[in-house]
Order: sequence, then structure tokens, then C-alpha cells
Amino acid sequence: EYIRSNSNQSSCGNMNQIWSSTTCDNTSWMHNNDYWWTLSPRAGYSYGVFSVRSGGDFGGSDARNTAGVRSAVYLSSEVQITGGSGTSSAPYTLG
Repeated sequence: EYIRSNSNQSSCGNMNQIWSSTTCDNTSWMHNNDYWWTLSPRAGYSYGVFSVRSGGDFGGSDARNTAGVRSAVYLSSEVQITGGSGTSSAPYTLG
């Protein structure tokens, strides 16, 4: 999900490019200068998760450290997003 959020697909469009690149932080709408986990688990590690670090680089982390927890949702393709711009004063409407 973090890779797909990046508008710079030529430099940040796959795992090898984004793994330790700080050039991807300004081109991702998900980057906010904070440490957080992605929804994707890290294969081969029982507590492994992928994380986005405060500088925008991508790496691995341990899910037992709860510092990276963020709320997230996946929407069905049947859900329509309408309304505003997604800000608190002009929120999206899901229907």
C-alpha cells in the first residue's frame, strides 16, 4: 500500500527501490514524518512487519513494539467515495 501511494513510480515503484530510499517521502501521500507499520506482514519473520520510518525510508520492524500502530481500512470495490477533499472541513462520503 505504501508503494502504490507514491506518485514517483520510476524511483519508488517497487520494493527494491523504496527499501532504504529517503527520496520517496515527498512523493507519497501516506508519508507524514512519523514512524508507522504497513498492513503487509514481512514473510519469514514471526513478528515481522514492514515499517515506514520518520524520514520516509522503508524497512522492517517487530510487531511486538506497538509504537508503529495506526488504524487502517480496506474498502470493497463496491464502495463509492464522494464528497469533499478528505480534510476535516470537507470529508469524503462513503456509500
